[in-house]
Amino acid sequence: MDMDLFGGSTEDITEKLIYFIRNSFLKLSLSYTVTGHMYLRKQYLQALAAHELGNAQKPYLWIHAFRDFALPYIFSQAIRQIPGSMLCHEKLLLLQAHDKEQGTEYMRTLEVYLKNHLNAVQSARELYIHRSTFLYRLERIRALLDSDLTDYDELLYLMISFYLLKEDQPKRQDDSQ
Repeated sequence: MDMDLFGGSTEDITEKLIYFIRNSFLKLSLSYTVTGHMYLRKQYLQALAAHELGNAQKPYLWIHAFRDFALPYIFSQAIRQIPGSMLCHEKLLLLQAHDKEQGTEYMRTLEVYLKNHLNAVQSARELYIHRSTFLYRLERIRALLDSDLTDYDELLYLMISFYLLKEDQPKRQDDSQ
């Protein structure tokens, strides 16, 4: 749709069409808004990706916007040929094995710590453990990873690795059956 001719935003369009879409049992998939028709094919591919991922992950929604599925799309493309467990941080796999062998929760601790933007107090609260227990775990994690967890690229790689491992779990379960 030519947004210049429409004179509104994507939200305006969806607001006006939502009842028609729902009552007609249709689905609407949206790409990013671009100017001109040079990118029509790319917009189609974005809308198609939003449609496929949206129906797989949130089939109960009538409208799927690519912006809501961009990150899952990136990861789905990353693991098309190489499984997520082979793309993730090697030391994270060692941490996972350590958890399994020793019965520790270092993976969950690290994931919560990263999710809370390296905030130890908030992470300890979320894990329902004392702050000193959390700090002890964090020191053990740093030792096992051989990292001080301050390098931006490494932190990003660890966060991506957690996502890849989660995406890889259903596939590994399917392969084992």
